[in-house]
Amino acid sequence: MRSSVALAFAGVAVLAAGGTVTKPAGSDYAVSKTTVESTVAADYLVQSLSGSGQTYVADRHLVVEVAIFPATGKEVTVSLNSFTLCINGKRVALFAQTPEMVASSLKHPDWEYERQLTMAGSVGDRGVILGRPPVSERFPGDPRPGRERLPNPPRVESVTPLAEPKSAAEIAVETALPEGRTRYSVSGHVYFPYGGKLKAIRSVALLVTTGENEPVVLRLR
Repeated sequence: MRSSVALAFAGVAVLAAGGTVTKPAGSDYAVSKTTVESTVAADYLVQSLSGSGQTYVADRHLVVEVAIFPATGKEVTVSLNSFTLCINGKRVALFAQTPEMVASSLKHPDWEYERQLTMAGSVGDRGVILGRPPVSERFPGDPRPGRERLPNPPRVESVTPLAEPKSAAEIAVETALPEGRTRYSVSGHVYFPYGGKLKAIRSVALLVTTGENEPVVLRLR
């Protein structure tokens, strides 16, 4: 038995970097189960994912943070193929998706629309308009552009630019559960596609394929 955590297959690489900060023990997670080979633990995060001090919502997926604690002297193989999610006790389970697929859905949501904001005001006898293209002369000497010309911007002292925050797609990939062989504890997000309503979810169970006859079942809700 090579592993009690994942479906082992030939050519699996050594565990890659990434994932989340692993808690000290399986008991620090909402649910956990221990087998001969390892302890599997999990937290049900609904649709939220966090990393680098930022939190995002993956509104097309359910998110579970999974942690693997190999037993002393044991090596286990972590693979997304091992995890399925059962909603409301249905026999048809959801299969884990790769973090790259999740990142793609976060980058290109169908409902994204750009909106333009226009604000108007006045200071004395000068009008101020933000969010509208500048007014050009209609004929030589046209006084309209001067009346609506924006005031000079205030001078700002030079400051060190702040690092740009990471996007939801980047966080989804960076915090995903790393795959591969490991003798050390590891944790990360596992994503399951879901297009239904959250309020319709009554129960959630994570099924983890092992080398034994029956999968490990972690009842998250």
